[in-house]
Amino acid sequence: MRNFKEASVSLALFCALALVIGCGGGGGASGTTGSLTTGSTGSSASTGSTASTGSTASTGSTASTGSTASTGSTASTGSTASTGSTASTGSTASTGSTASTGSTASTGSTSGTGGTGGLTPGFMGLGTLSGSSDSEAKGVSSDGASVTGSSGSLTFLWTATGGLMLVPTGAGFTKIKAFAISSDGTTIVGEGDDGVGTASFRYRNGSIERINDFPGSTQGRAFGVSGDGSVLVGDGLHNGVREAYRWSSGGTVGLGFLPGYTSSSVATSVTQDGLTVVGISSNSSQSQGFVWNNGVLSPLQNLSGGLGTGLAYAISPQGDIAVGLSDGKAVMWNVSTGTVSALADPHDIHAPSVAIATSTSGQTIVGSGTTSTGQEAMIFTGAQGMLRLKQVAIDAGFASQVLNWTLIEATGISPDGKVIVGNGQDPQGHREAFRLRLP
Repeated sequence: MRNFKEASVSLALFCALALVIGCGGGGGASGTTGSLTTGSTGSSASTGSTASTGSTASTGSTASTGSTASTGSTASTGSTASTGSTASTGSTASTGSTASTGSTASTGSTSGTGGTGGLTPGFMGLGTLSGSSDSEAKGVSSDGASVTGSSGSLTFLWTATGGLMLVPTGAGFTKIKAFAISSDGTTIVGEGDDGVGTASFRYRNGSIERINDFPGSTQGRAFGVSGDGSVLVGDGLHNGVREAYRWSSGGTVGLGFLPGYTSSSVATSVTQDGLTVVGISSNSSQSQGFVWNNGVLSPLQNLSGGLGTGLAYAISPQGDIAVGLSDGKAVMWNVSTGTVSALADPHDIHAPSVAIATSTSGQTIVGSGTTSTGQEAMIFTGAQGMLRLKQVAIDAGFASQVLNWTLIEATGISPDGKVIVGNGQDPQGHREAFRLRLP
């Protein structure tokens, strides 16, 4: 986040909303948010970027020591939101994106220009748009066939059949930055810059739409989207303070703040049906993860109890599991109870670590952790704990494709856990988005 700071190449400069941050699914659900993260370990990180593991992070404010979060409170008033519609099944990404000429894919990997390489198991670099030397993946559709992210200052859509395409600006924006893609692959959301301020945008059917969060807001951002693209979540400027919002055709609902954490709040991810939201509420020195449903905002516990830093980045497609960071460790929450557990790290990947995206019911979780060589993308399953994603790719038979890559962070995952997207250093030494499809 610039608030959600762009991810960096070491975990000493990683972890917290890139969202994110990403950091996860279908608008956070089903792995599409992801990238609400990346800041620096041991330092404060604000929401809107990939956050730093182990650091205290705040949504728009500096983090440090903090106070205990109290029980859930009702959300702030706002216009009534329409009920979320059921997400449609995964399909091809929205049409109308202008193809970028001269886009390139890194050598040593399956072509980043689409074709059958995107439909069969394997590892690939997604390449870069013309004129850019780097790229970052922010989210993936449920069927794994559509990926969105950034390439330099541009936003891209990659599809298995069309390859890398430029997402054009419009609606008065001079620049746009994507943070999530819907589960059905038809809708991209993020932040648009019109030269005066920023506003949330929604791109679908080949055109871009400005989304008005709060009246008069000049700092809007969308970090998550429902499965069918009808519900957006993010933050905007409301009465001089950044506040989390949920937007639908029925209007904007301000989600409010947790008691004692009223400096700012941000919504990072939403379920496929658009009804349950997770995010972060902060005071001047501490942050707490939250879950919002039916007008009620409730806290997600920290590993250390009331004190510590909790950052919720993504929620599973059906809304039973949330993932993120607490006290420097990758964690998962039981959404119904708010209880937290650290992801087991029995191997050589450990804290500082962060969970950025989750498959259905938390069966597979991805993110980033620390190894003897620095920051690496990680994958977690209950049976094996945290593993290096690169080693998993090698064990799956893709050693030649992933050779000479450093996989830094995984930012999105499909609901079935088979398709993973993220960012790494390619064989040429550039930061490049990648996509891994497991057998």
